Order: sequence, then structure tokens, then C-alpha cells
Amino acid sequence: MHTLADVNRGLNDLRNSLKNDVLPVLDKTAGVEEGGYFIVTREIFSYTGFLGLLYYGPENPPNPMFLSRTFMAERYITDVMGQVDNVYSEYGELIYSMYRHGTVHVYRPNMLESTVNHRKISFMCYKGPRKGILERKEVGEIAVTHCSPVQIKSDEDWLPLSINVLYDDLIKSIDIYEEMVKNHVLLENYSNAIDALSQPTPVGLSW
Repeated sequence: MHTLADVNRGLNDLRNSLKNDVLPVLDKTAGVEEGGYFIVTREIFSYTGFLGLLYYGPENPPNPMFLSRTFMAERYITDVMGQVDNVYSEYGELIYSMYRHGTVHVYRPNMLESTVNHRKISFMCYKGPRKGILERKEVGEIAVTHCSPVQIKSDEDWLPLSINVLYDDLIKSIDIYEEMVKNHVLLENYSNAIDALSQPTPVGLSW
């Protein structure tokens, strides 16, 4: 079983990695109208995949090819990031489906359509505060709240996401998780995840 000191070291490494990977992009694009949107969301939601594995623990028995699963990341977003801002509890799965799967697999966030009410929703990345007024040529000025759908047509919405707010919220969520992991079950999940990650992944390759 890993100790709380191990957790502290591991999460500090993760914070430093985030700062080294993401902050340079945010700093470089600060005050610039374009740039950084997809890479920041791609990076941050990849981190939630890792954090979801730590939070939920690997499946039993672990599948070395698929240690981190979508539902684990979504649970981290809804359960832990949701303590930073309730919007993640409400729309965590929607946010992940749009901004992680799209940016990782097809370059840009996915446009989605609900099979329940047939509404469409498109991405809307921006830099700025959690709540604000943005200008878009399609609709003029529009009031937005980070990660809360906003209606632009009778059957279509946008899902605005502030990349700097997302970064700040993930850092805060790691602090929350660090307190939560003092719970024995979560510490065991963390330990099992780290142990599973230390095992090699079998591949049909030679070298």
C-alpha cells in the first residue's frame, strides 16, 4: 500500500507537470485573440484521464491496454472538479465528450447531437473569466458562463469553455483530491492504480 507521503509526492509531480506543459501555452497566448484553445483542452482532459484512474482505481483484474477508461475520467470531473464548480457535476460527461474525445482523435472538439431531444451543441473556446460577454460574428454579443450551454438557435447550443479557468479549476481539484485520498478506499484505489501503471503493457511488436 502506498502512503500519504507517496501521494503527496506524486501529486506534486503532477502539478509541476501541468505547470510545465500547460502554463507556457496560456502565458504565450495571453492577450492574443487566437491560439492555445485545442492544445490546452487536449492536455487538461488527458490529465483527467490519469486522475480518474487514480480516483476510481483500475478494473479488477486490470487491463494493461486500457487502464484508464472514459467513465473514470468522467467520475473525476463530476465528483472532484464538481466541488470546484458545480457545472462539472452537471455537465461533466458532456464536456468530456466534446472537448476530450474530439481534440484527441479528430483535432478539434466534437459537435454533438442529443438522441433525447435532438438538440445540437458546438464548441466555443475562449480566454477570460468564468462569466462574461463575448462577441461572435454569428450572434453579436453573447453572455457566457464557463462550461454552461448557451442557446443560439431554437435547436442549437454552444458549450463555452474558458481555457484559463479550466486550468485553474483542475489545479484546485488536485488540492481537493489530495484531501479526499486520506480516505482509506481512495488511498487503496491510488495504490492499485500506481501498481498497475508500473507493469509493462504487452504489445505485438519486436525490437
